[in-house]
Amino acid sequence: MTQRLLDGVPVEVLERRMWPGHWCVEGYLRQGDCLPDLIAADAALLAGLGVKANSVAARLQDVLERGSASEWEPVRVDRWSLTIKKTRKMRACPWAQSSIDLCRIGAGALKLSSNDFLLRRQGVDGVIRGTGLSIHLIRDHGFFCGPGTPYRIEPELAVDVLELV
Repeated sequence: MTQRLLDGVPVEVLERRMWPGHWCVEGYLRQGDCLPDLIAADAALLAGLGVKANSVAARLQDVLERGSASEWEPVRVDRWSLTIKKTRKMRACPWAQSSIDLCRIGAGALKLSSNDFLLRRQGVDGVIRGTGLSIHLIRDHGFFCGPGTPYRIEPELAVDVLELV
């Protein structure tokens, strides 16, 4: 029997790493969620909107970098209101070799990986909440985190808030 791999890592290993209390206290996936199905569903939703995951990640990275002066207080970045909560949380990409290594897939994780953020856009209901690691997960793995997890970024909401269509 052949193990199913995602970016070179067995799916079962990735899913277990993403459960709450493993590589991230809050978790990126709930037990019982199917990682490949979730990634495929999010990719299909984005394709239907005419947007690619790397476009979501690029805009998100741009806004977070331009608003990096935020420290627990909202700052204006063009049409957005951004709050960055600088934390000391250790966050490793589940695709990395170990929980203390940087991921070598794509552009890798960023210096802002440990920070949480909250992003709003004027005139749009809803906010995007995530972590700096979200940029890497979306850009390099097409992963928006699992439904019902604290760092889930709904692709359709991200497209709206980030003004991508």
